[in-house]
Amino acid sequence: MDKLSDSQHEVVQNISVLHHTKRVLDDHIDVLFYDVTTLYCKSDHEDELRKTGFSKEGRHKNPQIILGPLVSIGGYPLAYCIHEGNKYEGHTMLPVVTKFVSKYNLKDFIVVADSGLMNGDMNFTRRRIGAHVCICLVALKVYKELERLLKLSTINMSVDKVLELAQTIATIQMALPQNKQTISRTMLMKQHQRIAPLFSDEFWVTR
Repeated sequence: MDKLSDSQHEVVQNISVLHHTKRVLDDHIDVLFYDVTTLYCKSDHEDELRKTGFSKEGRHKNPQIILGPLVSIGGYPLAYCIHEGNKYEGHTMLPVVTKFVSKYNLKDFIVVADSGLMNGDMNFTRRRIGAHVCICLVALKVYKELERLLKLSTINMSVDKVLELAQTIATIQMALPQNKQTISRTMLMKQHQRIAPLFSDEFWVTR
C-alpha cells in the first residue's frame, strides 16, 4: 500500500483514463462531473489528514477526510483528490480539475458541479449571509400571508397545496403594438384551479 500511495496511483490513473475511459468514449472526455463526500474514521484522534469537520454522514465527532472524485459521462472515474476533513469544499475542485485538464491536454470541456463548489468564499461573507437570511425572512413573510389569506377566504387547503396548484396555471405576457406596454393575462383556468379570490383573473394581472 505504501508503494501504491507513493507512485503507482499515477499508473493506475493513466491506465484507467488513457487505456479505457478515452477508448470507451471515442477519445472524447468533454464533460467532467465533480462532487465531494466525507469518509469518517473510527478513531477519536486527529492527525495531519484526519480532521473533524462537517460530516455528510452526520459523524461530526469523528475525524474524517474529504474525497473529491472526478468522473466522466457514464460515471467512469477519472481522478480524485483527498483533503483534510476540515477543509472548505469550495477550495477542492479547481486544483483537481486544473491538474487533470493540463495532464491530459483537454481543450474543450464542461465541468458540472454543485454551485457551492464554484463560487469560492463569496455560498460565506458577512454580506452574503445577511442577504441569505433576508431572503429567507421575505419568503417566510409571503408564506404566512398566503396562509392568512387562505383562512380568511375559508379555503380549506394548505399553503403547499396552493403553491403546487399555482404551478399548473399558465400566464402569458403580451406587448401591445400601439404603445409597447406589456401586460400579463392568465390563460383560461379549469374549475379546480379557480380558488377565488386568490386565483381570480384580476389577481394574476401584474401590469
